[in-house]
Amino acid sequence: MPPTPHIPYMPLWVYDLEADEDCALMSLSEYGAYIRLLQRQWIEGSIPADPTRLARLLRVTDDQFDKIWSSLTRKFEKDGRGRLKNRRLDEVKTEATAKVEKNRRNGAKGGRPKRSVTDGQTQEKPNGLPNGSIRASASVSDSEYSRGDARGVPIPDALDSAAFREKWGEWLAYRRASRFPSVTEGGAKRSLAKLARSGEAAAIAAIDDAMANEYQGLHPKSRPTPPPKPGDGIDREGKDTTPDELDALYAGMNGGPS
Repeated sequence: MPPTPHIPYMPLWVYDLEADEDCALMSLSEYGAYIRLLQRQWIEGSIPADPTRLARLLRVTDDQFDKIWSSLTRKFEKDGRGRLKNRRLDEVKTEATAKVEKNRRNGAKGGRPKRSVTDGQTQEKPNGLPNGSIRASASVSDSEYSRGDARGVPIPDALDSAAFREKWGEWLAYRRASRFPSVTEGGAKRSLAKLARSGEAAAIAAIDDAMANEYQGLHPKSRPTPPPKPGDGIDREGKDTTPDELDALYAGMNGGPS
């Protein structure tokens, strides 16, 4: 069984918290302790049942904990393994984990099935790029790629690894399955150019972060780079980059024409 995916964000349902009478009656210290314990459960899956350990997690004395816990104890229940869980948060984490796993499985298959160019019918299986391969399966016609399919865009040399190809495939699948528009050929070129300047590790982290937080775009942490040289195809005046400029940029990244 694959490990539970790391989800770096925890949804905070503010209205539910404020509308809950137990939360409304909490003191500032009790409310802060409650939120901290929810955060620990999100990370660990549960919290200790032992009062001493809970007091240490909250960074309070045993006496202070006894006063705080009287308002929090109804918010947690035993999980059958000697630990405690907040039921609502456990359900939210289960739903979020299932969504992340679904996106990853779709990415491995090549994403959501596309409509046929000829008859408008949805294909039975995804056409995608196993492990991020540039071409999809043979059932995808050349005309589909001529219409700007992002999967036909080559991976820059700086990112050309099995790990990144797999992650890039997951990203394209995520965009297909999300409420956002699918990635276009031009959008893929711009994103890959930006990711290549950040390096493989930062690029993979940016994709993970975007999918986990349901972002539309990719925002890698930049690494220091020298100023761009004239003629390198990088837009420096805030204008839209033309297809010819993108092609020139890719040619430079890959050591020649793509």
